Amino acid sequence: MIPPPEPPDEKTRLAALRALNLLDTPPEDRFDRLTRLAQRTFGVPIALVSLIDEKRLWFKSRQGLEATEIPRDISFCGHAILGDGLFIVPDATKDPRFSGNPLVTGDPGIRFYAGHPLVGPDGSRLGTLCLADHVPRELDAEQRRALRDLAGMVQDQIAAAAAKAAAPGNERDRLVARLRGTPERLAVRRKVRAGFLAAGAVVIAVTGTAFFLTRRLVADADRIEHTHEAIAGIKDAAQLREAEQALLSQRARMRATARLLRVAVAVRAFAVLAVLFFVLLTFDRYADARLTDQADVEFERARFQAIIDGIGDGVVVADARGRFTLFNPAAERILGMGPADSDPEQWSAAYGLYLPDGLTPYPPERLPLARAIAGETVRDVEIVVRNAKRPGGVRISVTCTPIHAGDGSRAGAVSVFRDVSERA
Repeated sequence: MIPPPEPPDEKTRLAALRALNLLDTPPEDRFDRLTRLAQRTFGVPIALVSLIDEKRLWFKSRQGLEATEIPRDISFCGHAILGDGLFIVPDATKDPRFSGNPLVTGDPGIRFYAGHPLVGPDGSRLGTLCLADHVPRELDAEQRRALRDLAGMVQDQIAAAAAKAAAPGNERDRLVARLRGTPERLAVRRKVRAGFLAAGAVVIAVTGTAFFLTRRLVADADRIEHTHEAIAGIKDAAQLREAEQALLSQRARMRATARLLRVAVAVRAFAVLAVLFFVLLTFDRYADARLTDQADVEFERARFQAIIDGIGDGVVVADARGRFTLFNPAAERILGMGPADSDPEQWSAAYGLYLPDGLTPYPPERLPLARAIAGETVRDVEIVVRNAKRPGGVRISVTCTPIHAGDGSRAGAVSVFRDVSERA
């Protein structure tokens, strides 16, 4: 076994890798979609997006491998980043660089390896998109182009990570800010403010009324002070002092009651205002949280759409009734037309689909996508497409997979196909 040497730009390369803030981050579906696609496209058990730091090979995305990282000195990818193009090992047991490698002699038993370097925005080779198999194999010219295309899409995601790391505010935050400025959100915020102001006005009115009533108590207490004429006729000094004391006690009680009422009304008013403020603030924050969730969904949808639109293979998704829900630009380019408003029974006629002989119309019930909607997985079926936009005809290879809902019921199917006319 020959360990991979360091690239001449190792320090610059490591600095660029760390600046991405991707190492040791959780899995992300934007990378996992591409490794799943690579795994299906090439029919390999293992597909990985690797990033290489000083001592290890760390997998940002992995399909078919349990380990999250391996030592750099036994990695195939460490050799792959030394060049600019594809690095292919058809049979590792016959290659002196890898024949004694523990990844070959032990688990996972790699025989075939193909990797394409992933280049960062500054040109540094940061890692690879790679494939591995347990049996020797080769890649034809079309497969090599497909692997380069997929590596380019992974590089696009790395470039997006670099832009996100460098930007003062990321795209998701900007999307949230934009949603908060929509007329609907501003209308909710105005309603919240109006509700608080209306509640405050009611509380103030009730408080004012209560204060007015307590002033009447104080006024009544003051009138008691001036009722000494009522006891002016009392001649006995002891009785007079007793009567005066009773009047003073009654006035003090009325004043104390008035003060307590004012305090109670003020406390209750502030409590009601606090509760109303908390309720309205919670509602406002709930509306913001809904916006954040909406922004996450829109952001992921846009990112997924950008990936699908950038794939060189045609990708078509249909629901359980055969209605198209996704039709990427490559599919339209290969077929010569976009989604047809027709039932599965009419697809052969609508798109001009023929058996490999190029003469016999493809039976609708045998179409790969129709079979996948029914629950069958179909791989590498060849179809000839010939219609008004493709008068010369193109030969495509189609793989279709069923889509299941959360309860296990059939929800549709996805079809991935490519132009293989050059093979004919």
